[in-house]
Amino acid sequence: MDNLRHILAVAAASVLMLSGPLPASADSETPAVSFGGNKHAGGSPQAALLVLPNGISYGVTADGGQYEMGEVFELIPPNSTDSSWRNATIYSFANPASNGGTGDGYGPASTLLAGPNGSLYGTTQYGGQSTDMNCIPPNKGCGTVFQLLPPVAAGDPWTKDILYSLNSAGGVGPLSLLEDSSGNLYGTTGTTVFELSESTVDGEPVWNYKVLYTFGTTMYDGTGPNSGLLMDDTGAIYGTSANGGLYNKGYVFTLTPSSSASTGWAYAQVYYFQGGTTDGATPNGGLLGGSGTGSSPGVFLWGTTQAGGTYGLGTLFQLEQEFLDEPYFDSIAHSFSGGSDGGVPKAGLFESDDGSYWGTASQGGVVNSAYDCSSGCGVVFEEQRKSDFTHFIYSFSTIAEFTGYDFADGSDPNTALGIDNSGTLYGLTNTGGTYGVGTMYLLADAAPVYTVATPSISPAAKAYTTAQTITIADSMTGVTIYYTTDGSKPTTSSAEYKEPFTVSSTETVKAIATLPGWLPSAVAHAIYTIEPRVTKPVFSLKTGTYSTPQMLTMSDATDGASIYYTTDGSNPSTSSTLYTGAITVGTTETIEAIAALTGYMNSAIQTASYTITGD
Repeated sequence: MDNLRHILAVAAASVLMLSGPLPASADSETPAVSFGGNKHAGGSPQAALLVLPNGISYGVTADGGQYEMGEVFELIPPNSTDSSWRNATIYSFANPASNGGTGDGYGPASTLLAGPNGSLYGTTQYGGQSTDMNCIPPNKGCGTVFQLLPPVAAGDPWTKDILYSLNSAGGVGPLSLLEDSSGNLYGTTGTTVFELSESTVDGEPVWNYKVLYTFGTTMYDGTGPNSGLLMDDTGAIYGTSANGGLYNKGYVFTLTPSSSASTGWAYAQVYYFQGGTTDGATPNGGLLGGSGTGSSPGVFLWGTTQAGGTYGLGTLFQLEQEFLDEPYFDSIAHSFSGGSDGGVPKAGLFESDDGSYWGTASQGGVVNSAYDCSSGCGVVFEEQRKSDFTHFIYSFSTIAEFTGYDFADGSDPNTALGIDNSGTLYGLTNTGGTYGVGTMYLLADAAPVYTVATPSISPAAKAYTTAQTITIADSMTGVTIYYTTDGSKPTTSSAEYKEPFTVSSTETVKAIATLPGWLPSAVAHAIYTIEPRVTKPVFSLKTGTYSTPQMLTMSDATDGASIYYTTDGSNPSTSSTLYTGAITVGTTETIEAIAALTGYMNSAIQTASYTITGD
């Protein structure tokens, strides 16, 4: 199966067909229906879509709308009566200065959050009811958290409630929200992480704003947190900062709730990005992850950085904490090269049901200098999770490349992806399209890439004293198996497995299975140690009861073997007493011995118990 998936780029009213062929490096795709097609249409979306299971999607643009101060838009997929996508503005933010000082927010720039009863939660960077002179611009509000309520009846408009208007003391310009199981909302501003909780005063709902942490008060804090927070099952919050940290390359932080209200939340910086070729730098998107495995599991976190890595164009990383309270370490899953794999990923990741991670890179892929894509127009990628039945293995692949071709295709995909209940992935580009201000696109055949089952190798991998006959099998029919015996990774150029073979020395067998149209399996491996075993030592004195002390000699039939023994009944090893001559058994004791020789496995244990009565 071709890894480049089919892109359907859609966003507004009608489909515009391209003339001329697409570049050879791009997959076949339907040209974009674009943002910016009418006077008040917004463009250049910066926040990911909220995709509902039925495919209806909601998003924001920082401009556009009736007052050109930002909008919330709704995208409705084609149906039996309308073959095109419908793009409608369902709310236009007002400019407080030109609309009677309404106190409305404006400049939405963050992903919407599904609220109760079909409502939507969101934020605006500016506006609100605050007259704080420290807001930007002064006296025009520091931003809002709002709830957009759906129409009561068909034909009615959406309505909006401002849940909270920020002031500079609590942070300016709120960003994306998350909701906990109790309905509390959490988000970030340029300098804070905050909580909004609902209570009732005189029978009316009131939202209470609480700053959980203000950045700049701790060493290495940097300028503040990124948009996008992650909360685990314990209520702990994880986030990133694009700068600051020990190396000033960004870091990951946690906020842990306390059981005591007076204590507040505990803030900690848990990982510092170092940059350079061996680590990422400048994380921009949020994190995904969860609890690890084991008896005392730690945490694993996935994300992207815009810089650092082998080529300096960003990384896809996994931070792992094997056990709680231990340090995190960074496993770079992929260093972006700026080629077909993309470069400079700016958004967070999306996790599919099979545990794979999907993302976008703003550069790389098809180069089109005519449309300002001299560094590539961007790609969609997948870090696919596969299992070899003992642990998970991840494999990176490019799913689609944007062309920026003739202004019709999108470019600069810079938001995370969403999915509907049919498995179709949705995303946005910041530029490109017919009007040059972005597109909404679909990965229409985003069903899982099928991977051949991992082969099994028998007998079990362990040490043997004789040569072994190796059999490799696969649970799928029609596959071709390739293998190596020198520990190298097998490819389709390796030896093809056709019949069992013999391993007569210490070797590492590795194998893959392939099938046309499928991805190759994960690598199966088995290490066989073939060593002859030293014969068991022989004691001159049989187990029994004796009235007087006895002399005991030991011998072994393997030429050159050394004997090691204990007299307290413990298992002997090569660190035990070396036998050099006859020993006296003068008390009741149990003697155990092994024989050892370089190049051989140690012998089985010889044991004998003696009772000396002294009669």
